[in-house]
Amino acid sequence: MRIGIVGVLCLVLANCAPAEDAPPSEAVLQQVLTAELKAITKDYQRTVLFEQVKHVSSNGGYHKFVVTAAVHDYNSGYPPNGYWGQTCLGKFTNEPLDLVRGPAGNWLVQGRLTPPESTCKDNPAKDLSSFPVAQIPGQQAPTGAVAGAEAATPTGGQLYVGEYACYGTGGRMMTGMGFRLSSGRYADLDGERGGTYTYDEGAATVTFSGGYMDGQTGTDVTSQGFQISSTVNCEPWR
Repeated sequence: MRIGIVGVLCLVLANCAPAEDAPPSEAVLQQVLTAELKAITKDYQRTVLFEQVKHVSSNGGYHKFVVTAAVHDYNSGYPPNGYWGQTCLGKFTNEPLDLVRGPAGNWLVQGRLTPPESTCKDNPAKDLSSFPVAQIPGQQAPTGAVAGAEAATPTGGQLYVGEYACYGTGGRMMTGMGFRLSSGRYADLDGERGGTYTYDEGAATVTFSGGYMDGQTGTDVTSQGFQISSTVNCEPWR
């Protein structure tokens, strides 16, 4: 296994966390979230207005943001029948969302995509929204190319540090196989059994030493998890 100088130090010190890439900008989150929110509605003209977007932390390819935004859904109804449609106004307030790279290298937003707060009202007249966009706080996502928004060539590595669940054939969760990774160490979810692990970003592997997973090696490590065998995979529990 190719470890190199940094890997040797990790073996000796057992306290190395994965290196982090620079987090994507808030503009990237705005563009990706807007695209995903628009893709899941068909009957409404959707506008997303951002009041606040803040990067909170990054962990193994997961970039956590908190978002305050309004989701404006306008439907024009059927004017020949005198029905002017309705407008729904949804709101995310300090909503935690993760920005991650998908299998193709494109950015994806993970988290709740349905506003927890929503109010709908019939429109008062033709082409007139019951909640005019101009009266709603916030700005739309920037248009055009934003640095860092382009798709990246998929790579290995980017180990998520935190709680994991493992799944067997058929996607069934394996009881007793859950564990938590911290800086260079792992333990079961009760914190009673465990040992150390060595993460090789270049080879996209994580190898466990000591404890109940002694000798096991996870392969094809990405921010979405890794394979323990052909029938067992472990994924971040979120």
